[in-house]
Amino acid sequence: MSIRIAAKCAPNIRELELVRKAGWKYLEVYTNREYLGQDYLENLLRFKNDLKFVVHAPEDYCDESVIEFAHRLGAKVVVVHYFPDFEKNIQGLLDFAESKGIFICLENGVAGVRLPITPRDFDVLKKRFPKIRFTIDIEHSIMAGIFPGILEKLNNDIKHIHLTGYPPNFHSPPLENSDVARETFRVLKKINYDGFVVAEMDQKYQTEEIFRKTREFLEEELKKS
Repeated sequence: MSIRIAAKCAPNIRELELVRKAGWKYLEVYTNREYLGQDYLENLLRFKNDLKFVVHAPEDYCDESVIEFAHRLGAKVVVVHYFPDFEKNIQGLLDFAESKGIFICLENGVAGVRLPITPRDFDVLKKRFPKIRFTIDIEHSIMAGIFPGILEKLNNDIKHIHLTGYPPNFHSPPLENSDVARETFRVLKKINYDGFVVAEMDQKYQTEEIFRKTREFLEEELKKS
C-alpha cells in the first residue's frame, strides 16, 4: 500500500515554482485546451526531475491528445469528468490509455451538475467499461451525503482522491477540516488504497506558505491515521 500526497495547480511557471519550493514531490496538473499546448508542456518538462505528474483532463472533453500529453509527462493517471459523448468515446480512450500504461479515472460529480454521483452510477459504468477506474472527490461525496461510505463501496476501483477543507469552504486547504482528512486517510488505509491524495485548492490559496503548510499537515495526518 502506498498513499502519496500531491498538490494541484495549472501548468504555469509561477505555480510550479511555488509547489516545488514548498517541498511537494507529486503534482496533479489542471488542463484546458490552452494548457494542453506545447508551451505549457515544456513548462512542465522543466520540472520533471523534481515532480511526478497526474493529469486532469479538461472538464468538457478528453481525447487521445490528452493521453499523449500525460504520456509525455510520464503520468500514469488521467482524471476525467463525464464529458459530452463520454459513453460514445470512452472505450476507445480506455484502450489507447492502456497501451500507454495509463489509467483513466472518472471523477464523481454533484447533483444537478454532472454524473456519476452514487456508487450505483459507478457500478453501471464499470459493468459497461471494465477498464475504467475512479477518482473520488471527497468534497463532492460530502455534498451528496455519501462520505465516507463511497470509499469502502468502490474500494479497489478507486485510483485517485481529491481532498479539500470542505466543509465549510469549497476548494479550501485540507487543513481547514482535519476531521475529514483524518477520516479519509483512515478509510483509505483500511481498504489498502494505493494512489494519490490530492490537495485540491482554489488559486486564491496557492501561495508558497499555504502549499507548504498543507503538505506538512497531510504528511502528519497520514502518519497518525
